[in-house]
This record gives sequence, structure tokens and C-alpha cells, in this order.
Amino acid sequence: MEQFNYPNKIEWDEKSYRANYGKLIVEPLERGFGVTLGNSLRRVLLSAIPGVAITSFKITGVSHEFSTIKGVTEDVTDIALNLKQVELKSNISELPKTFLVNIAEKTELVAEDLFPGPEIKVLNPRLHIASLAAGTKLQIELTVNRGFGYVSEDRITAESEEKEKKIGTIQLAAAFSPVTRVAYHTETARVGQRVDYERLILEIWTTGAIEPKQTVIIARDILKQHLDQVGGGPARAEAPAAAGVSLEKLGLATRIRNVLKAAGIETDQALAGRTEAELEAVEGLGEKSLEELKKFMAKKKLKLKEA
Repeated sequence: MEQFNYPNKIEWDEKSYRANYGKLIVEPLERGFGVTLGNSLRRVLLSAIPGVAITSFKITGVSHEFSTIKGVTEDVTDIALNLKQVELKSNISELPKTFLVNIAEKTELVAEDLFPGPEIKVLNPRLHIASLAAGTKLQIELTVNRGFGYVSEDRITAESEEKEKKIGTIQLAAAFSPVTRVAYHTETARVGQRVDYERLILEIWTTGAIEPKQTVIIARDILKQHLDQVGGGPARAEAPAAAGVSLEKLGLATRIRNVLKAAGIETDQALAGRTEAELEAVEGLGEKSLEELKKFMAKKKLKLKEA
């Protein structure tokens, strides 16, 4: 009886690969599995990869989102719409965090003006936010938080740690996902005399906050955890060693553990299964946190996977 075959050629097109674009080729796949795998990955990539976004803002002297500001062409509603389009990468793990910026001597406010410090990197720096008359000054508070997928304004308000909304604070619906587009198609692949195999071509576009290779690793782990839950049942409790020891039980610092958890890394085995380059690409894991993590791993005699 013929054996079920799994793909043995999984590679990225290195010629076209960039920090914000990648083409993954997977083959050979049994008939129908190109669509099964491609569609599953696409849905997870678009909805579950963690990222950061502006979730609220406050402009000094402005009481609500339907206000106008003296010396500013756009009204507050227009500014809010522009702020939703700002693409960010966090270099810190401690989020949410509120940033205060003072704007003066500018005739155009663009995205890079909002976060002049090293903690937050703006990936579309020339995005227009507002046009200002000469001499106009603005003081803006911006709250940046981490999440995944699209989160509505109502949900962000409900999940706020503050019991009462501050007067003048405007909540924003947030598109956290650093993955902007995913496309896939299948082609016929040949193995020996058989010509009914499939080749999956998966293309991924990101904001640049995370590389395509890392998004696939996260998506794979999310799918795997769901399948383990569905197929494991009670038997899973009888063999906990197979899943590894949780980083919480090992005593890893909470802030680093939360960042790793968002990237689908929750056990010592999952951590040891990453290369150093993959950890460096984890959203929110800054230089300081990475060094702390390496010391922790050395203490626990854990080694990273070789590239």
C-alpha cells in the first residue's frame, strides 16, 4: 500500500526575500493539502501575529474627538484616522506605555515626529498626520499597546485598566497585525512517476516590524497548539514531558515571559527550538531583555538551536 507523503522541500526564495516580503515554497504535498495548508496559514498569519499599535491619544486643550484645533487644518476625527495608520515596532517589552510629545515650529506633522526616542520605531515615518499653521504648538499623549488582529474601539475601552476614561482621551480601534497581506496558490509537482502532487507558494507582506520567516514560525506554533489540544485530550496529561516545562515554572521574569508567550514560546523546548536570529526578531524583545534571557538559559543549561 502506498505511503502518505509529507513535504521534504521547504525553502524561501532568497532572491526576492526582504524584511517585509517573503515567498515560501513547500513541496511535495498530497492532493488537496496545498489549499489546506495554505488557507490555514493565511488565516492565522492575518489574524494572530502579535504587534503594537496606538490605542489612544489625547491632545492638550481638546475635550472630545469632534473638536477643531486652532491652527490645525484637520479636525480631531481626521487626526484619529491618520493615527490609526501609523505602523510601529516596539524596542521595549513594557507595554502599554504612554508617550508625551511636544510639537512646535512645524507646518506638517508626520508619523516620525510622534516618537522621537529609541523605544518605538515608526515604520512609515512620512505618513501625514496634520497640517499646522505657523506658530502652532501641540502637546500630544499617545498610548501604545501590544495585541493581535483587529481590535475595535469599544473593546479597547472595555479592556482599559482605567475604570473611568480620562476627559479628552480618545480611544482608537487598532490593527495590531504586522502582516499586511498574504497570498497563496498551488502548482502541480512531480515526484518520480507521479504527477498529481502539489507545490504550495505562500507570499507574505509585513510592515517590516517582523520578518516573514518569523511570522511563519509563530503561525506554525499557534496551529500546532490548537491541533495538540484537539487531538491530545486526557492523554496529554499523562505525558507532560513531551510539551516541555513552562517558562513560568522555570522562573523566567514575567515581562520577558509575556513577550515570548505572544510569539508562541511558552516552554523550555519551544525556546531551545529557536535560533538566536529568530529570538532577535521577536516583537518587544529588546537588547537588554535578550541578554537577560541568554543568562537565564545559560543558568538553566538551555541551548539555542544552531542556524
